[in-house]
This record gives sequence, structure tokens and C-alpha cells, in this order.
Amino acid sequence: GASYQTVPIQTFLDFSREGGFARAIEMCNGAGVCRKVGAGTMCPSYMATRDEKDTTRARANALRNALSGRMFSPEELLGPEVYDVLDLCLSCKACKTECPSSVDMAKIKTEYLAHHLEEHGVPLRTRIFANIHASSKLASKTPKLANMAMRSPVAKIAMRKVGIATEREISPFAEETFEAWWAKHVARRDARQATEPRYTRGQVVYFHDTFATYNYPRVGRATVRLLEAAGYEVIVETRRACCGRPML
Repeated sequence: GASYQTVPIQTFLDFSREGGFARAIEMCNGAGVCRKVGAGTMCPSYMATRDEKDTTRARANALRNALSGRMFSPEELLGPEVYDVLDLCLSCKACKTECPSSVDMAKIKTEYLAHHLEEHGVPLRTRIFANIHASSKLASKTPKLANMAMRSPVAKIAMRKVGIATEREISPFAEETFEAWWAKHVARRDARQATEPRYTRGQVVYFHDTFATYNYPRVGRATVRLLEAAGYEVIVETRRACCGRPML
């Protein structure tokens, strides 16, 4: 109604295209498409729990009500109730493509978490996952030892202490990283290419993420082989740093 208004938020991200942080949230019109379970991707957390709290709509409503003071006070915006509603958002961006209003809850949650962590500090669990590329690179130096350590009772205790579910298995480290395989593959490829030119469809850059590099290099190998079989020359930048997504 005419009395509706929201508290201004100084954002870290640029929401000018949406008209501001509050307007980005208000793009949700309550249609409830995020409650579908038979097709598409949105919303994966709702598909798992079947709880309205875990829909894109509920997250938008919680933030909208906190910013306007209707259900939560603006002071409660960074409190446990609102945080809990956003917690299971996977930031998969399915809502941006499948929602009729293109609500970008991943971007909204990133902004929210920036304020939440600024207010409450960064917990150890968050720091561990934020720096997963660096820790994986270190563990890959001795993968057998790292895998053995992760399966130990001590590791389970440590996981419980920092808030990591012990029911989940930590991805094992491969004995040969994707980059190690790639170096040998390029040497063999270049040797063949000198006498048998074969790439006819151009070049394509393959971005190998942390998991494809250290945990599941078979995914990277299969991707390279598929692209090469299709006639492309694959380029891999091995000097890259972490993409930064885990830190979001």
C-alpha cells in the first residue's frame, strides 16, 4: 500500500539495473513457480524439503518483510530467523532463468551474506570452504595421506566441531591432478600435431574448477577428449587462481 517503504541498504554489489536492493527482492511477485517439483531446476532446496520456507518466494518475502518492518524489524534483518530462511539457497541461479520475474536470489543472498558476515564475523567453517582451492592444492601433494586423514575418527570430530555434517563424505583427492594429466596430454598432442594437423573447428577454452582439478580429474579428461573428438583445439590456463565463487 501507500505506507509501504523499506530501509535503505548500502550495497556491496551493483543493483542499479534492478533499481536497488529492495527492488531486486520485490521482483518476486509470489507466483510460486519455485514450488514446482516435476521439471526444471528451481528450486532445488524446495524439491528436497518440500517446505515453503525453502522456496525463492519465502526468501524474498522474509527479506521484504524485514526491510519494511512488517514481520521482522529492520534490526532483525541480520538475525537468525532471516538467515535461516536463506541458508539452504544453493546460489544455483535457477531462479534467474526459470522464474517469470527473473529473481536473482543468488545475487541477493551474496549481498545479504556480505552484510551478515560483516555484522557477525566469518565463522571457521565458512573460511574453510572459502579457501577450498588453496587447501585442495596442498592436500593434492600427498593425496593418499589426505584421504586417509579425512576418513579418520579425528576428522569426524573436527568436522562436527566446525559444523560440517559428518554424514557427508568429503570428496577424495585424486592421485593425479587434472593439470598433471594435461601437461602430459599436451606434450603428446603437440607431437602428433606436428605431423598430423587435425583441429578444424577452432579453439575452445576449458575452465577447470577446483573439483575437476583435484578431486574428479576424470571429468576434465572426458571434457577435453570430447571437445577434441569434435574437432576443437582445447586451451587450458594452468596459471589461473581460484575463480572466487567459493568465497561468495
